[in-house]
Amino acid sequence: LACSHAYLEYLKKQKQSWKDMPDICIQFENMGYSVNIPTRTEHLTIASAFTQVAKLFSSDAQTELKAVAPTTGRINPGSMTLVLAPPGHGKSLLLKGLGGKLHDDNNFRGNVNFNVLTV
Repeated sequence: LACSHAYLEYLKKQKQSWKDMPDICIQFENMGYSVNIPTRTEHLTIASAFTQVAKLFSSDAQTELKAVAPTTGRINPGSMTLVLAPPGHGKSLLLKGLGGKLHDDNNFRGNVNFNVLTV
């Protein structure tokens, strides 16, 4: 908590010295990211690996993997937000989505707004 308090004090001092610094509120609604992956119906063995790999990628059977489950939230100006998860659980995708880097990606869903302006 001491680090958090020190950071908030730093932000207050910065705000006092930079009078026209904008307050930015980030709001996101149903923001999520999912991909379709091929579904394997049987286990691969060394003997059948070559034929099964070809079937795997030509198969129409797919499963939706939610890399970032649809979520809604708000990040207020002057606040700190901790994004905590194990490796490979979508932290970078979440931050890229909040930063507007995924808006052209068909796998991205939801809305992200900065001070009510849509990204």
